[in-house]
Amino acid sequence: MGIAKDAVQAFFGRRLNEKGQEVPDPTPIAMPLGYSHPPTLEQRIKTMIAVTLSRQAAAAGRETFEEANDFNVGDDDDVKFKDEDDDVAVNDPNVQKAFEEEVPLVREKISKAQAQSDALKASKTQKAKPKAAPAVEDGNDEENPE
Repeated sequence: MGIAKDAVQAFFGRRLNEKGQEVPDPTPIAMPLGYSHPPTLEQRIKTMIAVTLSRQAAAAGRETFEEANDFNVGDDDDVKFKDEDDDVAVNDPNVQKAFEEEVPLVREKISKAQAQSDALKASKTQKAKPKAAPAVEDGNDEENPE
C-alpha cells in the first residue's frame, strides 16, 4: 500500500492531503488573451473550396472572391467636378443680377404665405371660441313638480 501511495503522490506532485484526496493548486489561471477557437472542419472545407474556385477564376480571367468582396472605393475628394468651383458663380455678374432680381420676388411670396397663415389661424380661433353655456338653474324646477 505504501508504494502505491508514494506513486500516486509522485504522479500528483505532492498535492494530496492526509486522506489521499487531491488538493487543488491555489494558483489562479485564466485563458490566454487573444485566444480563438480553431476553425471547424466545415469552415476549413469551405475555405479550401473558396480558395480553389478563386484560383480557377483568376486563371480564367474572371473576378476572384477577393475582388468581388472588395468594397473599398477610393475617396472622391481628389475628383474636381466642373460646377464645383464656387468662386466663378459668386463673381459672375449674371448670377449676381439674377440673385438681385429674385430676392424681392421671394420676399413677396414669403409675406403672402405669412398673411395666409395668419388669416387661417384667425379663422380657426373664431370657430374655436366657446359658445355661452346655458344657464344652470338651482335645481328647483317649478314647472315639473315630482
